[in-house]
Amino acid sequence: NRESSAHAEALSTSALQALNLGDGERVPLLDDVLDWAKRQDQRINIEVKSDVRNRRGLIEALVGRLALEPEGPERLLLSSFDPRFVFSLAHQLPDLPVCWLVHAQQRLLRRAPGYRLLGAVGVNPQHTLLSANNVERLKADGALVNTWTVNAPELAVAYALFGVDSIISDCPGKIRVALDANGQRSHS
Repeated sequence: NRESSAHAEALSTSALQALNLGDGERVPLLDDVLDWAKRQDQRINIEVKSDVRNRRGLIEALVGRLALEPEGPERLLLSSFDPRFVFSLAHQLPDLPVCWLVHAQQRLLRRAPGYRLLGAVGVNPQHTLLSANNVERLKADGALVNTWTVNAPELAVAYALFGVDSIISDCPGKIRVALDANGQRSHS
């Protein structure tokens, strides 16, 4: 929510790094996450939140950092609910895939009309918006389709059968086991 985002924005990098999340765990910085992804040979989705005071500064800093990432196109996927962020990222980082996040409460936008006009290569719909027909329509247009937040293994298997490209989950291990057991491959 805005209040917790504003509070997090008020912390300096050193104060953020000093926070203990429990058991000595620290808040990872973007560089930490990028290094982890490289070491683990993983692709990551970076969701860019728009509920910040300095929106332009966030985009400039992110573009400056990610433009230096040599394996960016193979390792990174950027996404945002804010169509202006999607447009900015897609046009300033044309080599990186950018997807438009959509959710069920967006009555007019939940089908992601014009996602290509924003420069997006795909759509990340909330899983409750998925149907075989919706996925087929997007895939026929050449879109990447990455759904969120799927924590029920049986739903993950169904969505994999629809042909989604990846499944975003809070419990990727459990989802991967279910997909593997059903002959599906995931990018969880």
